[in-house]
Amino acid sequence: MRKQAFTLIELLVVITIIGMLVGLLLPAVQAAREAGRQAQCMNNQKQLSLATIHYESVKRQLPGVLNSQQGTCIGWIPKLFPYIDQDGLWSSWRMGYTEDSPIRKISIAICPSDSNNSEAPLSYAVNLGVYNESPNSTFHPANHTALPVFPGLWRDLFTTWIEDGKTKHNPPISLDTVRDKSETILISEKANITLIDHTSTTITPRQWQELDIQRLGFTFPNYPPQPDYEQPEEPTTILENTMVGEPYTASDVMYWPALLSPHPQVIVAAYCDGHVRSINTEMNCTGIKIIP
Repeated sequence: MRKQAFTLIELLVVITIIGMLVGLLLPAVQAAREAGRQAQCMNNQKQLSLATIHYESVKRQLPGVLNSQQGTCIGWIPKLFPYIDQDGLWSSWRMGYTEDSPIRKISIAICPSDSNNSEAPLSYAVNLGVYNESPNSTFHPANHTALPVFPGLWRDLFTTWIEDGKTKHNPPISLDTVRDKSETILISEKANITLIDHTSTTITPRQWQELDIQRLGFTFPNYPPQPDYEQPEEPTTILENTMVGEPYTASDVMYWPALLSPHPQVIVAAYCDGHVRSINTEMNCTGIKIIP
């Protein structure tokens, strides 16, 4: 007896069912992969925060966002080399930065969800503090006349200036001065987006060896801003919904928030006590602290 074959309609039905199953399973697979990447990102920041805490316990001060090393300037990642199992790199960088200083990818400096494919990618940034935001003003922590109105934990320990005939520099800070270590952000994510003239953006991959403070760290606007950088008694806003995850517009000016994440609706941050937390970008975050 001749075996009956599948009809075209039956094959199409089977193919349709398989397609529907794949369509149902694919989001679950993608979600599982993203959960794995987010877990790895949290582990990276855990290692970086513990390395920073270890550095502080040995030196009795936090490293700077910029540091003086044998008369040259290096960023915060190279300063942590001895504490993140990068002794090979530190053997060269401890003599200061030169054109021959080795540069390569460091796994714990890269979020797995970050598309940064540069030579030495950096996905994370350090807490520089709170400043007064104004569309007509510029902010650069290396300029001592425009420091944050409420400095954060990572200071520029390289730049000096002359005042009243004396050489001045920013003092270092220790974790002993932090009032609430479990609620004060130490390190967080910062996606590779740079604001241009407050109106447009460009994707500029950040690298750990560079020396642009605004790209190595993050600052939060003191919103609404005080006129002419007049220092208020208390920060009006440290962290709120509009400052995390999505750009916002005020007075026809587009602002990009201090922290941007490649993870959907979540930003990962490490705190001064070493714990790491995922911040939902839709939650009210005013309880999170930026200043010591």
